[in-house]
Amino acid sequence: MYTLSKIAHLSTYGRVIAILMIVLFHLFDSIHKADPTAFHHLVFKATHFGSQGIHFFFFISAFFLYLKYDHISNYNVQFFSWLKKRFYKLYPTYLASIFIITALYYMFDYQVVSLREITVNIIPIIRNFDEYYIRSINGNFWFLHTLIEFYLVFPLLVLLMKKMHNILFLLFTYFLVITYIITYTYYFSVDSSALNPYSALFINYLYDFSLGMVLAKYFKADKVLKVNIASIVGIFLVFEGIGFYLSQTGPFGRNINDLFFSVASILFITGFSSLLDHALRLAKSSENRLATTINFLSTKVYDIYLVHH
Repeated sequence: MYTLSKIAHLSTYGRVIAILMIVLFHLFDSIHKADPTAFHHLVFKATHFGSQGIHFFFFISAFFLYLKYDHISNYNVQFFSWLKKRFYKLYPTYLASIFIITALYYMFDYQVVSLREITVNIIPIIRNFDEYYIRSINGNFWFLHTLIEFYLVFPLLVLLMKKMHNILFLLFTYFLVITYIITYTYYFSVDSSALNPYSALFINYLYDFSLGMVLAKYFKADKVLKVNIASIVGIFLVFEGIGFYLSQTGPFGRNINDLFFSVASILFITGFSSLLDHALRLAKSSENRLATTINFLSTKVYDIYLVHH
């Protein structure tokens, strides 16, 4: 049985596991690009575990945003005050990362960065809308700008959710995502296996966010959830299998497979977090260095994401 306090505790481990998945993915991907024979195996191709960590971040961000701020359903003074606090939390490290990376480019003659590129990169969201700028300085910073997009539409999503049944809200957002994916796949001929403005737009990850909001609303009302382990494992295997199959079927399959990989990754990270928590408790190590380190890292996940590149 999972209470809100238990979920909050497990999210601490989950956020750290997710950020480690992302860091390791970028490390292995860099090695693979330098040596195409390295890490060229089924597991790496099937799971793309770095991107799965991204899904968990959108999901868990929505979960706790709704728990704390479900009253924000209007674009008013309260909302803009909240938004300013979110910017203060994320932007200082982001700006520092932009300038440090730019300086390193100059030092090692890797890339000449124009003042225009720097300006576009530091303005929220703008860089994600352009094919060139989304890849400039550091392509992986798209995540932060997409997260800000979610912050901006959060009041609208809260309002929609309050006016709709939970399941209807989920079905509506999934329909919106699928329609959007079909449009950019066939009308604009986009393959999301490569970073692009279409796949970076918040709509492409709306299913992660809406799922987090719905579960938060459930927990807020009932405070407890009974979990059938066999069912969870079964759902994970089915969704992971469907996601892998779709990833092998062409552009549309690769664009839509994350709807299945997303659920599988959320279940995997939550389950792994639960096992880690149980192991630490059995070892009576809640105060040991590992637990202390995990708790510290969980407060720095966005900083780690921004600087590890």
